[in-house]
Amino acid sequence: MNTTHVGWNGIRLTVPRSWTLHINGHTHLIFEKDFQPLLEIRWQIPDSRKPATHQSMLRKLQKQNNDIEEKQIEEKLFSLKKHYHIFCYGKKETPGPEGGILSCKTCGKLILFHLNQCDKNLAAPLAALSSLSCHFLQEEPHLWSFQGSDLLLPSTFILHKFSFRPGFGCLSFRLKKLDLHCSRLSPADIRLQNQSLQEILAVLSGLSENEIKNGRTDLSCGGYRYPSMTFQVLSRLKRQKPFIRASIQHDPDNNTLFSMVAESTQPIPPEICIPNQPEYETVSI
Repeated sequence: MNTTHVGWNGIRLTVPRSWTLHINGHTHLIFEKDFQPLLEIRWQIPDSRKPATHQSMLRKLQKQNNDIEEKQIEEKLFSLKKHYHIFCYGKKETPGPEGGILSCKTCGKLILFHLNQCDKNLAAPLAALSSLSCHFLQEEPHLWSFQGSDLLLPSTFILHKFSFRPGFGCLSFRLKKLDLHCSRLSPADIRLQNQSLQEILAVLSGLSENEIKNGRTDLSCGGYRYPSMTFQVLSRLKRQKPFIRASIQHDPDNNTLFSMVAESTQPIPPEICIPNQPEYETVSI
């Protein structure tokens, strides 16, 4: 297939595999091809205290550029009308739209998209937009795409922070009293020349090597800490979470390592950190 599914913080869409995804914030994505930006998407989580509308968002855009006017909706975006109110805009001197605002009829989320007018062929960006979805069933997991990997998590996990560096990416989530850190490390072969899988997991999780056990194969390992009552009290005084459960998996085909580290003030169930990879590079819990 020449396309792939991409997801981030409640947004999903299908894009060409040749595109590069840049994550600029909790609710900000930019897609590029050959270092040329093609499509930019921002969205706003609904606020019940002061709900935003596409009219208020348009007024903000017009304050930045008073040359903006409403444009006719592109035919390729007609399929979105079932789930979204659509408003397209552009400069007065340009024939077609250069961006638009989608307002979800179900959850009220506002999505702002911008098309790069330097690329005269807008077929691919418009096709990607037509696949966009932001509303899912409550039990349906959220897809998180980063650094060429995909992570599936229950929608109850809320993104707290993220960090991307060359060869390392980490997403940190929160669920009540539990923190979950999901990390991708590459290249695996270079890292494993200097440290064993157990040593790498010990650094990422804070577990001692005695607390880490080998997995069913030499491609994975995991461990947990069930501390004594004294240790729990001391940890809470230091504002640390004493219970830890962690796992790491080596994916030789993609030359990557993927780890999951859960920390909590309460005992953590084993299924929290059991990575598996079904049809594509996905970790689900």
